Amino acid sequence: ARSYMRSLNVEGMKFSDNDYMSGIDENTGWWEDYYKISGWAIHVGDSSTDVKMHIVLRDTESKIFYELPSYLQSRNDVMDALNLKDGIDHSKCGVGGTARLSQIHGTYHIYILYQTSKEDTLVDTGKEFTCE
Repeated sequence: ARSYMRSLNVEGMKFSDNDYMSGIDENTGWWEDYYKISGWAIHVGDSSTDVKMHIVLRDTESKIFYELPSYLQSRNDVMDALNLKDGIDHSKCGVGGTARLSQIHGTYHIYILYQTSKEDTLVDTGKEFTCE
């Protein structure tokens, strides 16, 4: 598995609209030299079963996007909290990612890359953090 973040070319990617919902639950330093981010993303009306997701950071100064090594998580709590009534299974909507603290310096805006067979969408979580 990849253990470093890499720059991401976002040309041709769609940015999320109101049909997407997201949240960041954890955004903190973690275990020695790592920074951990976890959250979720849902596209209302689409199942999360066949979706690939990654945590993406945009450096607010350079405007460069970076994809973190990421992993999917089951998140039944999100479905319960949102009380979605669309009849679709969104339980696999969770994603987590880690970055080496030595690789991140400055302020970053957090996105979730939501990939389906049709398109790649950057879901804006509305969250930022700063690492010195």
